[in-house]
Amino acid sequence: MALPSDSQSFVIVGAGAIGTFVGLVLHDVGFKVRFLQRESSTAQAQRGVLEKVGLVGLCSTDPSYRTEISADRVGEMFTTDPTCLTACSYILVATKRGANAAVLKQLVDNGVKCPVFLLQNGLSASKGMQASTDFEVIETVVSFNVVYDGSKGTATLAQSKAEAKLLFDGSRTAGKQLAKLLMEVGRQPTSDSRGADRASDSSLAFLGRGSGLPFTAVAAAPLLGYQAGKLVLNMTNAVNAPSAADPGLSTKVARGAPLAASEAERMSGPQVGMVLLRGGEGGGERGAGRLHRELGPSGRGCSG
Repeated sequence: MALPSDSQSFVIVGAGAIGTFVGLVLHDVGFKVRFLQRESSTAQAQRGVLEKVGLVGLCSTDPSYRTEISADRVGEMFTTDPTCLTACSYILVATKRGANAAVLKQLVDNGVKCPVFLLQNGLSASKGMQASTDFEVIETVVSFNVVYDGSKGTATLAQSKAEAKLLFDGSRTAGKQLAKLLMEVGRQPTSDSRGADRASDSSLAFLGRGSGLPFTAVAAAPLLGYQAGKLVLNMTNAVNAPSAADPGLSTKVARGAPLAASEAERMSGPQVGMVLLRGGEGGGERGAGRLHRELGPSGRGCSG
């Protein structure tokens, strides 16, 4: 299968941990990628380092995984010129949500027409962003964490590739299209790490793992349950989940095994987050709705 051509191109707004890693992956499979940074001393310092050492993508659980942007390509791929927004197929916003107003102004001022994906976790990330009918804004759940080392120019996926997912809003046409596009650059068998057939699950119909893609691209509808799950994980720190009072329950939750009602009642905050993020146990929407009511539409999570 041919690699993507320059006709399918991406602009990554923001060059932090998530932005650099996703951009590296897209570049690795053949897409044209540019990183749009703010004019700042921090951005200048980052480019200064990368122009010497390049940008490298790694995976903490797979020493063999490595992708990179060579130092001599950094100058052309990293820019502070927002006119790059006018000639791309997709825009991925990987900034903190506090910058959304400034990002929206850039998008509008530069006449953006293509779909804009928010790689920002939490609830209602697109609130206030859809101020123009010229482009579609699609919310996304980034299920994985990335560690960025600015001194070495490395962005490291901090979990296994099998567990990492980008979940696009499958109720939006562009969300389905991008998930399908990622599937087409690296089709893999539609089964999870436990060998269970997932092809019948409509929310997991599009898989984009393989050919250098260290994550699964998912068109998920409805997205709210996954957003709530990731928010709970961010708020309660999933690292603590294995040390819960009931280790047997933690093991079942981590493996995605079915839970009895009595077990569900004993789940800790991190365990609830794991279940919601998978949208499993038939309780994803109920739990998401409750969380949404308690936190309100402005509930926020971290962007990683």
